[in-house]
Amino acid sequence: MPLSDYYKIKYAILKTLFDNKEQGRKAPREMIGSERFRITESYWLDILSDLLNDGTITGLMIRKCKDTRAVSGLDDIEITGAGIDYLHDNSKMRQAYEFFKNAKDIFPLIMG
Repeated sequence: MPLSDYYKIKYAILKTLFDNKEQGRKAPREMIGSERFRITESYWLDILSDLLNDGTITGLMIRKCKDTRAVSGLDDIEITGAGIDYLHDNSKMRQAYEFFKNAKDIFPLIMG
């Protein structure tokens, strides 16, 4: 899986959590689960661990057990203020990318 997919999945999980938070409900498990992204559960847990360690989600606990990991609180997972900031910052970066991409199409000689 390309590295860019990591960021897309991370963004999609946070966006789903935020959209559901705005509606006053919890995100359905199937909307944030590994099956949605067609990735292994291990890789999905890596991403959730990163989100948890980054402080962008809360309510979740991941514990290492012998050869696997145990997850609890999946139904209580929520986006944090830092997670909302992440979405906002990435939205601005996406807008800037689109602007420069379009500018390059309009001004091919100037933009290289």
